Amino acid sequence: MAKAGGWEVEAKVRVEDPALVEDRLRRLGAEYLGSTVEEDIYFNYRERACGDFAESDEALRIRRDDEGCELTYKGPRASPTLKSRLEISVRVSSCDDMVKILERIGFVASARVVKRRKIYRLEGVKVNLDDVEGLGVFVEIEAVGERGSAERRVVEAARLLGFEPPFITESYLEMLLKGGAK
Repeated sequence: MAKAGGWEVEAKVRVEDPALVEDRLRRLGAEYLGSTVEEDIYFNYRERACGDFAESDEALRIRRDDEGCELTYKGPRASPTLKSRLEISVRVSSCDDMVKILERIGFVASARVVKRRKIYRLEGVKVNLDDVEGLGVFVEIEAVGERGSAERRVVEAARLLGFEPPFITESYLEMLLKGGAK
């Protein structure tokens, strides 16, 4: 889902048995929204003298999925316990052309993350069951909006599903760059 700009808040948990999570979601009355395969291509500056997104805790990504293509900027994290960050996304008509534009203005593709995602809606938040290549299976609980409200909604949904802090605050990209599955 494209977001014009706002806070995205996530709680992420590694799961051993995704069927148990799906059973909990059904018992709680979650709405199944479908499944998709997402390919995320992350970019960084070609010349490190210009900066490094890993150091600034930002991200620039193109996501290709069943709905098309989206370019997203993610700002630095604002919370030590949840993954809360400003996110600005726009749909683009061609992923290939967007990659060419980014490369022409000094960016280079630096990493790729592929996940098979099942999407649910529970109490106004999105609950994704993600099978991430090279990492395993995770539940990602996500809300978008005003930061404080989004954080409260995410924590409450996590508790309904039986998850308590601490949550994983690293992105899938960070986990893959650190060596993948553990």
